[in-house]
Amino acid sequence: MPAGSFCLELVDLIENFKDKSLSHGEKGRKVLEDLPVYGLDMAVWDYHYCPEVPPIVPCYTIVNKVKEALGGERPTVFTEFGFDGMPEPTLELIEAYEGKFRWATDAMWGFDRKTADINYFGRELDSNDWRETQACQAIVLSNIVCYLRGSPDEFAAFYFMTMFDIWTFYWGLVDISDNPKLAYYVAGNSLQPVCITGLHGSTVVQEQSSIEVMLSNFDNPVPDAELNVNLKNIDNEIIMHREFSGIMIKGNVSVTSACMLELTGITKGLYSIEYFLFDKNEKELAKNIELFYIA
Repeated sequence: MPAGSFCLELVDLIENFKDKSLSHGEKGRKVLEDLPVYGLDMAVWDYHYCPEVPPIVPCYTIVNKVKEALGGERPTVFTEFGFDGMPEPTLELIEAYEGKFRWATDAMWGFDRKTADINYFGRELDSNDWRETQACQAIVLSNIVCYLRGSPDEFAAFYFMTMFDIWTFYWGLVDISDNPKLAYYVAGNSLQPVCITGLHGSTVVQEQSSIEVMLSNFDNPVPDAELNVNLKNIDNEIIMHREFSGIMIKGNVSVTSACMLELTGITKGLYSIEYFLFDKNEKELAKNIELFYIA
């Protein structure tokens, strides 16, 4: 199984192939001819990614790179090593286990703590910032999963590498005391049979544009569904409410375009958007909340 760095190398070889005139598919075939070990018959490509490793780039750009390079030629797994969501209650347990609490680079942490923090937050973090880091962890995870679900022909699976926090790794969905963090609930919501997204892995929408709301469905088709949408400003005030009925949700790992939300007249700033999806009997099928900037 060409996993981890092995699969990263495959994507880089295809992306940086010397003949730039070739398509991604042609580049891939050339690479597999030169290095047949990547193309073993039973191989499943498993791309490992950590969104916190500097330099920080939007997660959807990494997903796009893998999607273009590997193109659904065979089952492709996207493995995420988690993000840093510091759980405040675990510090004493970590100090008891390690004998100290450390932020510095070590054998399990391949880059400088301060550099990583400044990339995301503009300053070095401490234990009092656990709420902010968990919120950041949750939105990064949600963006990745929702965006992957929009490309079922290119990606076969999503795999979260670090379920539990270990030592001074704070990448898990559950802390060292078995307490679920915010990202635990976000992951559970994002992996339900039906998933809703309008941002598709991004956090920025251009002014005067529109948002296409997509429904990913692993389960059976759902006829006559209803979608309610609330757009809220930074003061949590509803500035737009829309209801869409009679939606036919395709099933069996399909993606359905549910509606378009026009942002004409909405000024630049930070917003949240809430989605509530119901079947024809008014049973809730899915819900989601996304944060984004209008730029």
